[in-house]
Amino acid sequence: MGRTCVYVHHVDKEAFLKGNVEPDSDELDMVFESSPSYADVLEQVRKDLNWMDPSDVVEFQGRHNVGFEMHIHWKTMRVNSEQRWVAYKETVAKSLDKALELFASQKVVSTLHLDLNRNPLPVSC
Repeated sequence: MGRTCVYVHHVDKEAFLKGNVEPDSDELDMVFESSPSYADVLEQVRKDLNWMDPSDVVEFQGRHNVGFEMHIHWKTMRVNSEQRWVAYKETVAKSLDKALELFASQKVVSTLHLDLNRNPLPVSC
């Protein structure tokens, strides 16, 4: 199989969900020598967007066109595992628009730990 392109959006989720009427200047276009695995895409997105903190969670939402002929109707699918990535690629391959397009979100995990059960020290005036 030949090279595979994956287009990743990460700035305007609302525009992505509506089908990006305007060009997305922040879109990443990633090229893989063969069909990438979920882990390959995740690793490349982390590198390209500098989301390298291992405690941060990266979430993908895939978009595909379920319309026909001139009618465009976008559906989205959460992609969070190899199984869902394979299902997404198969769905896109059967659709009219065969582009693999993802929206990437970064969920930053807080490193601040508070013990709300701990007794506070008395304040002296």
